[in-house]
Amino acid sequence: MIRDGPNDELHSVSVSPDGRRAFLAFQTAGFLVADTTSLAEYSSESKVVAITPSEGRPRWQPVGPHSAVKLPGRPVVLTTDEVYGGIGSDAGCPWGWVRILDVSDETAPRIVSEYRVLPYNDPAACAAIPEERKYRGSLSSHNPTVTAHVALVSWHAAGLQVFDTTDSTKPAQLAAFLPDPLPKVTTEDPLLSSGPDKVVMWSYPVVRDGLIYVVDVRNGLFVLRYAGPNEHELSSIRFLEGNSNLGDGARP
Repeated sequence: MIRDGPNDELHSVSVSPDGRRAFLAFQTAGFLVADTTSLAEYSSESKVVAITPSEGRPRWQPVGPHSAVKLPGRPVVLTTDEVYGGIGSDAGCPWGWVRILDVSDETAPRIVSEYRVLPYNDPAACAAIPEERKYRGSLSSHNPTVTAHVALVSWHAAGLQVFDTTDSTKPAQLAAFLPDPLPKVTTEDPLLSSGPDKVVMWSYPVVRDGLIYVVDVRNGLFVLRYAGPNEHELSSIRFLEGNSNLGDGARP
């Protein structure tokens, strides 16, 4: 068991394609890398061992990492936060965004950049956002799927965000998809779509035969094709998704 305190909250785990590393997103205890070699080798004494010590873990407030995935072939991990509206003092604007970490030294990962979809994640813009949008909606990052140089992130009411990570210190937007919401649904989520925003892009994007499948929990499934810089990294993929080490995850 990997713990840093009695109230640790492990939200998500992703695994390297060879199964020997795990990347853990602890919302309250930061980000860390763990050695899972014994699991990959089916050892009779299988165990998960933290490589990143407690004092070496990147942490941030008010909410820590929600998801963490490593870029193929690069010592770089992309993390997302998820901040809802309407829950406690940590809720609402500026919601959550992406942080990119250098894991060249797995004992001391370090944040090298942040990616925010302005003005949604800019604290300076919060004063101008209506209260009903702040506390009955979410413009937060959620789940990522990555290739070596392209990141796909579901971003709640900001739709699907696509950005370039070629320079991990300067991520830059490549594209975005924001669907036209359905006029009406039977049930609105009280924290995500009962306000003015009626898009809730949610799932890990799934890439299958070059097509991107992503789910909006209010409006349904969308199938997309990306055309832009490094589009070959997506068009040549047979299968990839951010929450597993299946498919083409090992291919840079």
